[in-house]
Amino acid sequence: MSGFTTKTPSNFWVVDSGCTAHSTYDRNLFKELKKTTNTKARIANGAYIPIEGIGTVEIESHSGVKLILNNVNYVPENCCSLLSVARLLEEGYHVLFKRNKCLIKDQNNKFIEIRMKSRKFVLDSMNIKYSMNIKYIPYEDEKKKGSESKEDHADIGVSKKFPVKRKNEDVSEKPPSFITKLKNNITAIKKRCLYLGAQVIKADGALMGLGSNEVNDKIQDKVKDYCTQTQP
Repeated sequence: MSGFTTKTPSNFWVVDSGCTAHSTYDRNLFKELKKTTNTKARIANGAYIPIEGIGTVEIESHSGVKLILNNVNYVPENCCSLLSVARLLEEGYHVLFKRNKCLIKDQNNKFIEIRMKSRKFVLDSMNIKYSMNIKYIPYEDEKKKGSESKEDHADIGVSKKFPVKRKNEDVSEKPPSFITKLKNNITAIKKRCLYLGAQVIKADGALMGLGSNEVNDKIQDKVKDYCTQTQP
């Protein structure tokens, strides 16, 4: 939990990524409250304090309701009100952490901006500020956008970026430059191999006492054999 040792105002909600449930000590914040018995909450020092109820809390400012919190623990002995990040996510809220800011999407699809102070993110429900730099995209639109993106990139490298020419098919687009360079390099290697092969034949012919015409005939035969083997 938060680590506060003295009670903070109940309109201050500490954003806590370590706790598993929302909680507050202020009975007046609850719209609905169901009493509980024999349940306890563990606090920062390892001790356990009693949970006396579970209910619904609406965090609201002068302009209306911003967050509706379900299953909030009523813990009278606690020192502050806690917003559980895990529970916010379970309830469908978007929570973003960026540098020294925490952003929470409210009921109106706007992002509440909470600036870090003393290494804590504390939401003051009486002074809620919004981030003007975040545009909210509904979840269904996100899924649609994601699926469209996958379709756009599904055949990348084949049908769009790098067309493959098949038999009896005319592909008007030029291949990428790196493919052209690769083909040129392969052609150069082939020519080099033929040249070295010719030199070997000349050397062997000299050792065997062959004339220049006989050596040239052997080189031509070698080239013909090579062309036959490399034909597609």
